[in-house]
Amino acid sequence: MQEILVQPWFKYVVGGIAIAFFIFKHFNKGVQEAKNEPAKFSASKTSDLTENQLFSMALDSVMTAYWEVDSNTLSFTKNGKTPMSFKKYMKGWFIDTRDGYLSLTDHFLNHGRRGYLNTIYPIFKNEPKNSWEEKMAQAFPNGNDRAYKILDKFDKYSLIDELKSKGIIEFDSDIEIGALGYDVGMAIGQARRAFTAELISEKEAWDIINTATELAKQNFTSWDDFGKSHMIGYALDVYKLKGWTDYYQEYIHLYKSIKENADSPWNTLEWQS
Repeated sequence: MQEILVQPWFKYVVGGIAIAFFIFKHFNKGVQEAKNEPAKFSASKTSDLTENQLFSMALDSVMTAYWEVDSNTLSFTKNGKTPMSFKKYMKGWFIDTRDGYLSLTDHFLNHGRRGYLNTIYPIFKNEPKNSWEEKMAQAFPNGNDRAYKILDKFDKYSLIDELKSKGIIEFDSDIEIGALGYDVGMAIGQARRAFTAELISEKEAWDIINTATELAKQNFTSWDDFGKSHMIGYALDVYKLKGWTDYYQEYIHLYKSIKENADSPWNTLEWQS
């Protein structure tokens, strides 16, 4: 794990990546409308994962359902095959090399979307609007396009009201659950992809996944709270991005389907503490 914790420069690289390009490579599986179909949980008949490992896989359930890959394997595959846009995804995130992957993992384990939320939301909530520019400049002295877009989501686009209208949170204060759930899911999903692309070993993948899992266990007490946090982080990335309404709606639909489906991992596996 030490190797992935020594690249603090990467958080600035992530902040500088054009958000539209990032989202395109992150979610694109071909231009299509939101399907609004129930979440499907593919499972390999040859899986040998333990219950603890299945719990870890379940922390990335929404993205697993979106990509329609097996939910009970370390490899990011279905019937042994990777999704069609797997290589595009890896290149789009700049994780098609070992160094790029390890840097991104360092970001999600140590900063992630929770780092943005924990800095920006207090400015929006507690500081007078005429001081926001100064406060943001202090928080992001090197500039950060993503950070300012997130502030706009709270201010111009009423992100909290949006989350309430979609049934993701109930009260304004629920935003304080944070975005760690999204960071955890991303770290686990990326570890699966990197292992599948043979950028990291099986042991390295499980070391990263176990670290992310422990973060979830230490900070949440239920699938419900974890799910809210995952979707808050997701909304920080996707809400109000021009041209991505269908993907945004589909992801929310899958999240709700996973919550409600009695056969989903969130309803068949107990939350671990």
